[in-house]
Amino acid sequence: MARSRTDRSDLRRFGIAVAVFSLGWLVLGLLYSEDIALVLQRTPTTKNGWLFIGWLVGGPPYALTVLLWFERRRFSRPARTAWTIVLAFWIGLSFFIGPARIIGPDEHFGTAALVGFPLSFGWVWGTFSAALVAAVAGISVLVLSLTVEPRRARELLTSRATRTVLERLWLVALVVALGIALYGGEGKGIFNNGI
Repeated sequence: MARSRTDRSDLRRFGIAVAVFSLGWLVLGLLYSEDIALVLQRTPTTKNGWLFIGWLVGGPPYALTVLLWFERRRFSRPARTAWTIVLAFWIGLSFFIGPARIIGPDEHFGTAALVGFPLSFGWVWGTFSAALVAAVAGISVLVLSLTVEPRRARELLTSRATRTVLERLWLVALVVALGIALYGGEGKGIFNNGI
């Protein structure tokens, strides 16, 4: 009983932290995205560097969140709290970049769209890979729960082998998405022409 109460407490803390950081980054992005991107534009980072950073914001934090949730029993309470804050901050960064895909990088980042275009394009590929693996995992769980008796399905879903397969599948999807973002012909014809 104490374990499920701790799990609910960790989940609630993580949800609140994600909501707070997401809202903070969204407001910061809507108000100051051009100013921040102008400062970033003065750094010696190349277009591929901004693609990589966008991918880094869009994909890995979701994979790490799932993996650390599976392994949460191995961490002390202070370590889980620290991971909660770091991952929530990292996931919240998507709300700084994400509006560029809705209103356009020119509108969102203004005169600093030179940074905004590759940043948002890399973010799309990272988010796409994370969503693809989440969908595959969800469909697999659904199929497993419908084809195997409930007790056996629960054992299979919580086994170390299943987690290992999920970790490797997610890693492959993230690396493939990064390769496509970096070397995919600048995304011509894919996801709004790479814009």
